[in-house]
Amino acid sequence: MSARNLFFPQPLCREQVRVCHRPNFNRRKATPDLERDGDEIWGARCTANPALFNGTKFRCAGISPNTADGVQIRKCSENLSLVLGEGSGITVKTGMTNYRDHTVTVNSDLQEEFQRAGERLFGDRDACIAHVIGHSAVLVTSDDLVVIQLRSAAVDAGGMWHFPGGHPEPSEIGIKEGMSEVESDKIRDEIFDSLGRELREELNLLEENLGEIRLLGITRDKNVALKPEFNFILRTPLSAQQVAARYTAEGFEDWESDEIAFVTLDDLCRGGERSGETLPLHRFKEGGEREMVGVPMELLLECTKSLMEGLKSTLGYNHRLFQTL
Repeated sequence: MSARNLFFPQPLCREQVRVCHRPNFNRRKATPDLERDGDEIWGARCTANPALFNGTKFRCAGISPNTADGVQIRKCSENLSLVLGEGSGITVKTGMTNYRDHTVTVNSDLQEEFQRAGERLFGDRDACIAHVIGHSAVLVTSDDLVVIQLRSAAVDAGGMWHFPGGHPEPSEIGIKEGMSEVESDKIRDEIFDSLGRELREELNLLEENLGEIRLLGITRDKNVALKPEFNFILRTPLSAQQVAARYTAEGFEDWESDEIAFVTLDDLCRGGERSGETLPLHRFKEGGEREMVGVPMELLLECTKSLMEGLKSTLGYNHRLFQTL
């Protein structure tokens, strides 16, 4: 898969995103010996963290414009901005995989062995890699701050800062591995709808607290075999203080994060320039008092920093991006 990050200066609504779902886009099995090695790693991870379970996931096998009319491609560093003509969009090629496959092919020492097996068996280094579709949200408050979370020790990359999000879930729309007929529009809708679901579950927000969800870009995490992350952007009518109050409300607890903070739009878009520096974050104490702290850039996930860099280049093509949400 291309290592380039993809951004849309005019974020895409769901009608501009198509899905092509086929069994030949599923993750391929490697040799029996390598798969057994993967089973051992998965078993050890489950023993260490009983909360893990092997749920099915959607796999991204590729992304392309769904029409060549009016398409402009502009490159900036590792980012590729795609300016689409009116009525154009993208097609996402999806297959099936699962969380066990993600863990052993991406988050283990076996990653390179699975890549070599894919090249040797199928002529494709990505064939045996899970490439699970993940997503995250640039959630902009009414006072122009963006929510960011500190991941808990119960999830991958605990202790790192990232934007709220998760994964679209095949089980939510009744899709199982091995099914021969799948409605592609249902998968497209789950990719969008699951982002809203994650924001409600992780931040204690209500449906009416969320504006229209649009696709801003797709980043590849270099640290996890180019795992694709769909980056969405939307507004909430709530202020940052109101979002913080809902997150800290009595009776609500999100096991996937330890706290939330907020970053200004300016600092968000300058984040990619801050290598070796700190990112200013704003927190709200009990009672609503606001404080600012500096978080070292190395405590941000690589895909978080890629999104920040992509936002900067995207604003170069559409400086009114945040005003038009």
